[in-house]
Amino acid sequence: MINKIGILTFWDFPEGMAPTTRVLAYSKGLVKNGVDVEIYSFRRIFKSDYLAESIEMKGDIQGVKYAYIHVFSDLGKNLKLIRIIDEFILRLKLILMVLGSHWTKPFNLFMFSFDDVHSLGTYCRLFKIFTFPKYFVADEFPIPIRDFMKESVPADLMARYTNFQRFFRGRILMSNALKDFYNRNSFELPTFILNTIVDSDRFQKFQIISGPDYICYMGNMSLKKDNVDNIIKAFSLIAHKYPFLQLHLYGLPNEEDKQILTSLIGRLNLEDRVFIKGKIANSSVPSVLKSAKVCVNSQPITKRAEGGFPTKLGEYLLAGVPSLFTDSGDISVFVKNAEHTFLAKPENPADYAEKLDLILSNYSEALKVAEQGRVFIARNFSAEVQTAQLLNFFNQN
Repeated sequence: MINKIGILTFWDFPEGMAPTTRVLAYSKGLVKNGVDVEIYSFRRIFKSDYLAESIEMKGDIQGVKYAYIHVFSDLGKNLKLIRIIDEFILRLKLILMVLGSHWTKPFNLFMFSFDDVHSLGTYCRLFKIFTFPKYFVADEFPIPIRDFMKESVPADLMARYTNFQRFFRGRILMSNALKDFYNRNSFELPTFILNTIVDSDRFQKFQIISGPDYICYMGNMSLKKDNVDNIIKAFSLIAHKYPFLQLHLYGLPNEEDKQILTSLIGRLNLEDRVFIKGKIANSSVPSVLKSAKVCVNSQPITKRAEGGFPTKLGEYLLAGVPSLFTDSGDISVFVKNAEHTFLAKPENPADYAEKLDLILSNYSEALKVAEQGRVFIARNFSAEVQTAQLLNFFNQN
């Protein structure tokens, strides 16, 4: 019987981007299924950032324990030797922390929720002293595809991935495309597909935001991942039909992407209709989504989109608001167009605008679809349901 799981990662806690939300969702689900969960983040935190941002080095989120391992000296930003010493201290602290916790109550297994090949090499070797099983968790294709938009991973780098994959008993992946990728380019391992997973409790308490009607996009606003420009172009095609409707974009684009989007908004004369709202706290997400007229997302036709799955899909649908996605990756495998959500052709502003207009002009019917989507997600993709299936996978492998 599994009663304690460790998760090694480098994401921020308790606030962060989509990966943080995802890790917390399945961690809370495991806790609801009677499992103790401890998260260890090896994210590099320098002292000045630690003090300026008032980072809590450890905490407890609804039964999920998390801890950052070490605070780095600011001298390490410029002095490699100091940074190397801090890295050594971090790894020593990690081993001591895990050993201490394992001695108190043994871990049944550890999940490695990161895929950087250098970090995999480091922590696979480090964790060889522990005999409990380890599982590899990945939400996207490896970095050459994810960050540099390559179509494949170089052979020498893939060989390193393959070598480290031998360390794991199984894989927890976000899409069938990722499963095929690792099975084909590395070797087959038992695999659990964990695509969208939602923390239903987050949507129990919310406050409807008063103000103008708005369409909502929420994400990291990286144009490599979400082509938000496609949404803006589509909105421009129907904006005249809905003169009081605004488009709100939540996220933190980098300076280059922000300039591209700001320029596009200006060229389309939408400065008083489209607003880049920035990042908001996780606690505010349910209210912002539930107060929207429509929730939207768009992904381009890329190898990266093929391997991922939008974390926001579950949250959009759970909000019970009509939603529009592009038919990318595995989306249409799990949800149906005009039954749970609405799907548009990727990289096609005209089709996206047509689907958006369909939702807005037949809003009562769109609300029925949204309610079906909400029920579908709550029944099948809540954290508690998905992690119960995950635990079955662990027990069988």
